[in-house]
Amino acid sequence: RSLMQGELRDAVEARLSATLGEPVSIGQLGVSLLPRVTLSGTGVRIGDAQAQAPGVTVESIRILPRTRTLLSSNIVIEQVELEGFVVSVLHDAKGWHVPSAVPAPSAGAEGGVAIERVRVTDARVRVFDRAAGGEVGERASIDDVHAEVVVDGSGIRLSSIAGQIGDAQISGEARVDAREVRLDLTAPRIADGDLPHFLRLLGTERPAFLRIPQPASLGASLRVDRSSSRLSGTGKLGAP
Repeated sequence: RSLMQGELRDAVEARLSATLGEPVSIGQLGVSLLPRVTLSGTGVRIGDAQAQAPGVTVESIRILPRTRTLLSSNIVIEQVELEGFVVSVLHDAKGWHVPSAVPAPSAGAEGGVAIERVRVTDARVRVFDRAAGGEVGERASIDDVHAEVVVDGSGIRLSSIAGQIGDAQISGEARVDAREVRLDLTAPRIADGDLPHFLRLLGTERPAFLRIPQPASLGASLRVDRSSSRLSGTGKLGAP
């Protein structure tokens, strides 16, 4: 027990922190040896544990390493499974702030951890606003997100994204690297009541004149420049 909760957890946290460039904390960590070596953790936090946003939290994590690499300086993780993965984005007077952690080691990175595949399930993207007085409140969210994540030498790519905004089903892809975050979303059918949820993701409210009398399709392409914290994008609302 003390090994799982102490030395082993510290070693895994240190390894992940060095890889991500952000402090990683794991509430509980266990190890199973059969049928294969698996590390299972809960209460995972990436980034400032005191900050609600920007930040990343994970309800549980399963790490499946390639056993033959565990004693080498270059550990290869065959798959990371993230359940309850929540990315919190902050919008304030200075712009848009996304979590800075970007897992981008290469398979041959000396002294690093190479991650071959990541899967996320039951994930959420939460958007928070900071008011002039300093209060932070949740403004919008993308819920029930599932995606396949591919890690390469420059960043991460999320493919086959499926999720929900309001009551509308969405699909798309995303790209995250050290310079920017890109997100392309489509919703084949959104109702008038769903439109405010989409617009709040962009930090704005629906204009009084904008109404959808019948369900319509919507497509959006968004980009957050990480150096300037600026959001840009385009959108297209299909005719009902």
